[in-house]
Amino acid sequence: ETTGTKLNSEFDIKDGLPELDIQVFKIGERSSFNGKTLADLELRNKYGVTILSIRRNSEMIYVPDGNDLLQSKDICVLLGKPEDLFNIRKVF
Repeated sequence: ETTGTKLNSEFDIKDGLPELDIQVFKIGERSSFNGKTLADLELRNKYGVTILSIRRNSEMIYVPDGNDLLQSKDICVLLGKPEDLFNIRKVF
């Protein structure tokens, strides 16, 4: 039971975690990521970002793992520092 304190269930990542951002990227046909698994790409180690989910056509992969293969036209939701997301955009 609460004692008059209302908990806000809505959270703005930019206000609450200003050092992090979430962005959406699409895998291009000529992307160096096309046809590679998440484990092969080592996104956390090399770029400091994490793929939170992948949309492939009408399928949604909510918690991708290292065995998931990226394909052309996949829509990926990434979490990372703004500067890391900016830098990975160049190679996506």
